[in-house]
Amino acid sequence: MGAERYELKRTLPSGHMSEVWLAYDHEKDLDVVVKIMRVHEGDEQRNQKTEERFAREIAILQDLSHPQILPLLDSGYMLYKQRNVPYLVSPYIPEGSLATLMNQRPPWQSWSLRQVADAVLQAADCLWYLHCHHPQIVHEDVKPGNFLYRTVNVPERAVYLYLFDFGISRYKHQSFEMASEIVGTPAFMAPEQIEQQVNCASDQYALAVMACVLLTGQFPIQTTDQNRQYYLEAHLYTPPQPPSVLSPERIQSALVDNVFLRALEKRPERRFPTVLAFAQALRHAIYTYGEDQTEPDPGPASLTPRFSLPLELTDSEDGRVLDEPLPIKPPKSISLERSEGMALLPLPLQGPVRVTLPSRPKALHWSPDGMALACVLYGSVYIYQPGHDLQLVSTPNAGHASVVNWSADSQVLAVAGDRKVYFWHVTRATLLPHALQLTMSAPLGMDWSILDQLAIWIDASIWIYHLPRARLQQARPLTPQHISTGTMRCDNPGTLSWSPDGTRLAAGSSHGEVVCWPVGGKQAVWHVAALGQKIQCLCWSRDGSLLVVATKDRRVLGWDGQTHAELLHWEHLPALPRLLTLSPRGRITVVSSEKRLLIGSAQSSHPSLTIPGQLLAAWSPVKNELATLDDQAPNVLTIWSEDA
Repeated sequence: MGAERYELKRTLPSGHMSEVWLAYDHEKDLDVVVKIMRVHEGDEQRNQKTEERFAREIAILQDLSHPQILPLLDSGYMLYKQRNVPYLVSPYIPEGSLATLMNQRPPWQSWSLRQVADAVLQAADCLWYLHCHHPQIVHEDVKPGNFLYRTVNVPERAVYLYLFDFGISRYKHQSFEMASEIVGTPAFMAPEQIEQQVNCASDQYALAVMACVLLTGQFPIQTTDQNRQYYLEAHLYTPPQPPSVLSPERIQSALVDNVFLRALEKRPERRFPTVLAFAQALRHAIYTYGEDQTEPDPGPASLTPRFSLPLELTDSEDGRVLDEPLPIKPPKSISLERSEGMALLPLPLQGPVRVTLPSRPKALHWSPDGMALACVLYGSVYIYQPGHDLQLVSTPNAGHASVVNWSADSQVLAVAGDRKVYFWHVTRATLLPHALQLTMSAPLGMDWSILDQLAIWIDASIWIYHLPRARLQQARPLTPQHISTGTMRCDNPGTLSWSPDGTRLAAGSSHGEVVCWPVGGKQAVWHVAALGQKIQCLCWSRDGSLLVVATKDRRVLGWDGQTHAELLHWEHLPALPRLLTLSPRGRITVVSSEKRLLIGSAQSSHPSLTIPGQLLAAWSPVKNELATLDDQAPNVLTIWSEDA
């Protein structure tokens, strides 16, 4: 399949494990990057090890979904140089990697300090996503060559980054895990990684080295030779030098120095608790320093570093930004006629109405009045209204939208993406003056209540903005209310949800905690559950009497909204639940990796009904209509109607 579909055009910088090609995808009519396993003639043991790593990289990529992690478009085996070898396909990004940028337009000469802090925070956000994954993922090769970029050039942001190359990454199952060999790039390798121990703190150390180079043009750990062994010994024993010593003409800040020295501690437990905490501390220190210079004096030309060996890529270096969906995983061969008695009958529905969308959507969201359906595609946002043509939502960030929500009157759509929330008036098809500036590029948790409260989950807090219609007509910024989420982090869309009356806000975290906060009332915080498994999705029943949660260990649980008693407990579902949606009649509908939806009620011990569909589903809040995707064509929207 791969050999016929992909036409190899020219080689790109490659590594020891793979050959990387710029290729033309005949099926999608676009350029892509094809990474093919490198075969070492006469060394079958090495080939077997390489193939294992290649398979692990594909498995990791298939499990990731982050707007700044380069997606896997395709994978498989192809006949290459008279041997059947694995390959993977990713988007092609012509601007290349930060390593390329460092030689062409050095950031320490062309970026402001705030732009450096922003780039480090973007990188940290990608790594934090990996570290919050269950099980945790350690990248192990954080360096400029493994971040692709798209030029932005605004005062607060120079580039938009994309993390890639998981060739030596691994799942971490213990606090420290022994590696079979030393792998990584010596100039960025943490001491414990050199000692063949794998830990998330190692990624923080490597990011701190990269951040120091972006800031100063110098490595914090100095060596007299670029020999691999010299670097390894230096990271183990040589104290790091802070930015004020490496580039005194650019920055003189004890606060910035202390941030770097902590992140570069030899012992991982002395570093920041998370990679995100390091990046946030660096941003705070830089903002406190107050440097506004955008083009610092580069100094004598002889002092301008040029990078080669330390920043050399392990594998692919170039790619192009394409907001493409992750590939659809083939359905597992799991029988739904389970021994527990889970015999599924078809739900009697009428229809469906079918609508072909420009591409596959990643989210569906009904308006509160049930008259319009927002479809978030990979690269655009459309609104479907029966009897009308699809309406394109033209907010500045619609091409990178991560989540959308409707106002209570169904007239305005909030679109989050690219660190902004814009507001689109659907009836007038116009952009409203108000916009929200966010600190993170793509919040996944966002919901708009019937009381005009827009909640956005960003890092360790939830921001709540009061946004009646009159406020949306004003451009002036607002100060939000904050709710601290402590150690809870948002890792999935659909894990932040207002109750139908707008008085309670439920949130489910990547660590398995579910909490419900009262807003505008006197009741206490409801700590719903600590389930120990990632929360995939949660939602309320139409009357607010039931809060339903899906977990990564294939359970669906529900609690009474008033008494807090557990009312629902489904377990051993035949596939991982990805989304939940409830009908006005209380039908609980589960979307999984299979090409059918599972449906049941709070009174049943397991799902008892089914309907064809895949990837997404959303019941209308007022009509008995269910929107999903055709089980054979994921770009075809299907809308079923339940018999009255």
